[in-house]
Amino acid sequence: MLILLALPAFAKSNKMPLPQQVMNAKTIYIDNQSGHAEFGDRAYDELKKWGRYQIVDAADKADIILLLSAKEYVGGYRTSTNHHTTGNVDDNGNINANTYGSGTSRAVVTGTTFITIVDTKTGASLWADAKPWGNWKSATRGLVKELRDRVKDQEKGNK
Repeated sequence: MLILLALPAFAKSNKMPLPQQVMNAKTIYIDNQSGHAEFGDRAYDELKKWGRYQIVDAADKADIILLLSAKEYVGGYRTSTNHHTTGNVDDNGNINANTYGSGTSRAVVTGTTFITIVDTKTGASLWADAKPWGNWKSATRGLVKELRDRVKDQEKGNK
């Protein structure tokens, strides 16, 4: 009978419910292990905008931890070249040409941002997701927004 009562709440979402530790948490600590300070800043900014959790300055003060990590790698090389040819044709029809060129090559760095919500009491991973880096928006912001949307959807389903 209990299962039948719970089905309508879960039927509204096609996603597995978040653990109660995430739903009941009041405080959160951001542990930025990405190697990029701006990732931590973006997560902090999105969490402040959301306002659901009080952000604390130490893991032992938090109900949950938001762990940020990143994997970056060289996704290839970009080369740009510039060629310029000058010259003349002499009276006998011979072509005297000089070609000058320059080029540069640089590594194209791509990567993925990972977010994991960790239970401070057990160290267990409660929820995790990842997004590839993009040129037009922040993967970190997108991950925090995804968490926010999941929490909001679950709260709506429980009402």
